[in-house]
Amino acid sequence: MKVRRFLAGMAAVALPTLYASDALAATYTVFDLPGGDTAPVGINADGDIAGTYWTAGDGTSGRGFVRSANGSVATFNVPAANAGTIVFGINDAGTAVGYWSAGLPQAFVRTRDGTIQSYSVPGSNVTIAYAVNASGGFVGNYVTPTGGGGFVLLADGSLGLAEGETHFYAINAFGDAGGSTALNHPGQKGLIRYRDGTMLTFSVPPGVPAGDQATVTGLNDSGTATGYAEVSCIVCAPRDVRGFVRATDGTFSVFRVTTGQNQQTNDTRARAINADGVVVGEYYRSGGRGNAQGFVRDASGNITTFNVPRMKATLPTAINASGVVTGTCVDVHGTRHGFVRYP
Repeated sequence: MKVRRFLAGMAAVALPTLYASDALAATYTVFDLPGGDTAPVGINADGDIAGTYWTAGDGTSGRGFVRSANGSVATFNVPAANAGTIVFGINDAGTAVGYWSAGLPQAFVRTRDGTIQSYSVPGSNVTIAYAVNASGGFVGNYVTPTGGGGFVLLADGSLGLAEGETHFYAINAFGDAGGSTALNHPGQKGLIRYRDGTMLTFSVPPGVPAGDQATVTGLNDSGTATGYAEVSCIVCAPRDVRGFVRATDGTFSVFRVTTGQNQQTNDTRARAINADGVVVGEYYRSGGRGNAQGFVRDASGNITTFNVPRMKATLPTAINASGVVTGTCVDVHGTRHGFVRYP
């Protein structure tokens, strides 16, 4: 496995209020699994990173990996997965979740000792797990011959289903889940499903007309949610996608990243939130989606933008309790690499 370390090359640049470029203190490790592309998706409190990598000749098939904080890597493939193993999340116990496929995707749970179990929502022919909490409960989507929706499977074995156009992407330690739903709504709404089965849907910001598209991508143990929403109509150009943070009292902070030219970007997407309310995600500069850059937004609303040195694009996917960030960076040749950003 190739590993490269970088120190951010310049001091913080003075930008408009609440914005700064990456400070000199931030350091980076860039790593690759054998083969082609590497795509980390989650990091836990110990600094273990989980994700997917693709080897030359694999095509669309992937294999899973867990990289420990000391740099050692365990790779895995569900034995029956002749069409690949894709990882979406990891918890503090080192349990990873995702899906494997031999034609139709099925969820898997892999514990730290390497034990892998498959899971399918009863009656479904497709099940995908997106996130796992500290006790091993996990969430995702399922498809049946007649429909489907989102599911929440708690560690005690209780299963909650939300049918229709409903998706779950996050779960906290208490079993509350976050995602989106278009069921019984004219637009896609943000969604929080509490452990007792109560469903809360919302637009971002509240009162936006039908046509907004909101998704919860992260939910911490305090119940603070983050995600992104398209606050203008889908057919409008340019698209106006903004990040948001929803506090437990129902108040919202909606934000867009401002670039060094004092220009607000029109596509800012929050991807994850840690226990301190620090959010990470990406924003897109002019020139299209290939020009993504990363950001860290602290609980006070201060935003730091960053790009992994010598890379064309940076797409953070997760942050742990210590503020260590992981994700994917893309070089000028289009190859994806894993990165770790240390604050």
